[in-house]
Amino acid sequence: RLIPAALCGVVGLKPTLHGVDVAGVLPWSATLYCVGPLARRVGDAEILFEAIRKGGRARGLEAARVRRRNAKALSKSRLGLTREFFFEVLSEEVRKNFDAALRELRKLGAKMVEVSVGSLLETESAGNRIAWAEATFTHMQAGWMPARAAEYSEDVRMRVEAGTKVTAVDYFAALEQRKKFIAELRGAMESAAVDALVVPTTVIAAPLVGEETIRIGAKEHATRALLLRSTRPANLAGVTALSVPSGLTTGGSRVGLEVRGLDGAAGQWRV
Repeated sequence: RLIPAALCGVVGLKPTLHGVDVAGVLPWSATLYCVGPLARRVGDAEILFEAIRKGGRARGLEAARVRRRNAKALSKSRLGLTREFFFEVLSEEVRKNFDAALRELRKLGAKMVEVSVGSLLETESAGNRIAWAEATFTHMQAGWMPARAAEYSEDVRMRVEAGTKVTAVDYFAALEQRKKFIAELRGAMESAAVDALVVPTTVIAAPLVGEETIRIGAKEHATRALLLRSTRPANLAGVTALSVPSGLTTGGSRVGLEVRGLDGAAGQWRV
């Protein structure tokens, strides 16, 4: 939800893990992925979420109004900025767009606070190992792999097959890293007394079809890794995240700003 929302200029909501019933859905990773809405506006996403969330009574519009009345105004919010990891690999166009969005948030009264979460650097490795192993297991359990491997596109098949190379020791070590990251993230946010973190949803704008690598600075990076880089920590922690459109690149591509909070906190204030 977050990545397509950012690249297409719409709103995407990733609820807290297990916040929406996934019955009938084949997840890529049961530990990392969940179901959430894409919508034109934040209010529309909120209505859809109220209708599909666990424990919801499908009274989307009324429930959304109640939540909005109880929401925290942006002018009273403390938003965390995590410079490490998120800004180490970032296209210049996205960086400029994000900085402009921060200036607008400050004008609206939001206070920015620097937040450090050292274990962010471990999230890529841990997330990959968990996702690959669980995807392989899920597709094998469904009877699709390897029996119907020829029906998969090459890129998807390669990612599913990658899980066969993740050992049990590596998988459980990744789960332990996940626990460590969740604890550190919660501790850092509570210590800084921030309502949510703000980051660029993706570190690049939408790539061209077939563009397998993209240069940032002096280094070539795999396009898929770049697209996943910024959103992976929220998936690993299982927290709420919301991507909203934040403008255009000079070439007209859409860019998104992501807000993420603990236990649904990202949905408790309004813009």
